[in-house]
Amino acid sequence: MKRIKGLVILMATMIAVLMFGSVAFAGTLQAPGKVEDLKQTKAYDNRVNFEWKTCAATGYEISYSIDGGKKWNDKDSVTAAYNDYVTGLSTGIRVLVRVRAFNNDSLYVNKETRVYGPYSDPVEMVTETADMGTISEIDATTSSVTLTWASVPNAMQYRIASYNYTSGTETTIATVKDTTTVIANLESANRYNYYFRIYPQIISNAGFVAEGSYKTFSGVTLVTGKITDLTYKITNSSGWLEWSTPTGSEGYEIELYNGKKLYKKYTGTSNYETLRNIKANVFYKARIRTYVTVAGNKKYSEWSNSLYFADQINLKLNRISSKKIGLSWKKVKGAKSYTIYASTKSNTGFKKIATTKKTKYTATKIKKKAINLKKKPAYFYVVANTKAEGKKWKSRAYRTIGYNY
Repeated sequence: MKRIKGLVILMATMIAVLMFGSVAFAGTLQAPGKVEDLKQTKAYDNRVNFEWKTCAATGYEISYSIDGGKKWNDKDSVTAAYNDYVTGLSTGIRVLVRVRAFNNDSLYVNKETRVYGPYSDPVEMVTETADMGTISEIDATTSSVTLTWASVPNAMQYRIASYNYTSGTETTIATVKDTTTVIANLESANRYNYYFRIYPQIISNAGFVAEGSYKTFSGVTLVTGKITDLTYKITNSSGWLEWSTPTGSEGYEIELYNGKKLYKKYTGTSNYETLRNIKANVFYKARIRTYVTVAGNKKYSEWSNSLYFADQINLKLNRISSKKIGLSWKKVKGAKSYTIYASTKSNTGFKKIATTKKTKYTATKIKKKAINLKKKPAYFYVVANTKAEGKKWKSRAYRTIGYNY
């Protein structure tokens, strides 16, 4: 009987020792410190990645809130690393994330026996926004374009970058909050080489920037430069305006003035315009501008400098004697004076012999030598002169008239 009682006491003692030992072991698990330096490292359209400063623990638990901290969701899995992610989120949202460390016998078992440290401070993180929509050009100058696009939900700003297909490099131009922007310092000669990418961005309170997928805009339209070589050309039958067409021009508009009155408008797409129904004895003024179409509207270049021209003056000759020839012509509208040229040859050797404000003249000399129709013929033409916009202008001279002996 004493022996049995002794065995019972021994067994009770062993159980007590085992229990005491177990309690003593559990008490050796120390609570880890607070997780510090939690920050977002990556964003996707449905996921956020993050990391933190390790604090020597068995593992870490993550919880997150999508309603500003009212309700927290624990992530199912834990990690022994000091980085992790939360997935299954929506695009363009803000999510609070917090992490706490724990110590335990094992990372994945005996959750009830984990000894936890305090949660980190919650950190706001963001997912990527939805993708960019269509980008459109709505305005242009000779060196800039204005682009616009639909607002991307929850986007706070948009990063604009130029992309070089040759080198494969991208350069940020600007970051804007509006959905319209002007891109400047462009060159017409390179307009087909411009590619612009626009990225929607959302920014967390901690300053992390998440970008949605970009959309590319190419094929910019620029207003062409001012035409500088407008000229008037003429044959015996007709006259025309001619110029060099600037790169990118879709067409032109010409204004033709008779004095101060707009006489006629011309439009077309070539580099010349035949002038019909041009009256003799009139100085006309012409100017030209080109256009491109942006968002369905014509955008015009600067007007060219004005060009003044008049057709050939038709002369009447009257042989007064073998040494005198009378010249007369009709008044040219807009002319300030008239210059008479003469030669003893029909096509060459013409020299100025006089300038007059009248519409008639008696010629007695050619090249400072007296006219003698008995020995040589005499040929003449007259040019009308005017002055406008700081320049001198002359009528065309393509035909001569003469007196033989």
